[in-house]
Amino acid sequence: LLSFIILLFYFSQESLYTLLKAYTIRHPEKGYCQGQAPLAAVLLMFMPEVDAFWTFNEICERYLESYYDDGLERVQIDGDVLYALLKSIHPPIYKFLLNTDDNNNDNNRCCY
Repeated sequence: LLSFIILLFYFSQESLYTLLKAYTIRHPEKGYCQGQAPLAAVLLMFMPEVDAFWTFNEICERYLESYYDDGLERVQIDGDVLYALLKSIHPPIYKFLLNTDDNNNDNNRCCY
């Protein structure tokens, strides 16, 4: 069982790399952004690599066109919304994230 899990992780990691590399080659003007990996990983969990690539490509082109642009302004806005929701809905988690934030630097919020 353990060898199966290790093998699955290896191929999953390789598929994620391949998908993101292919997207970067297809869109050299946009390049790669670390925030793209979670979306790509979820797609790979539910569909074959080729289907995941084309789905990822369409999502990025149709719905997230400027989401990963320089400065990550839209990502930071989403981080601010997340913080506001956590502050009102679950203050302990909000306080935990605030305390672990690097000197409360707003640029780190997108990491959560």
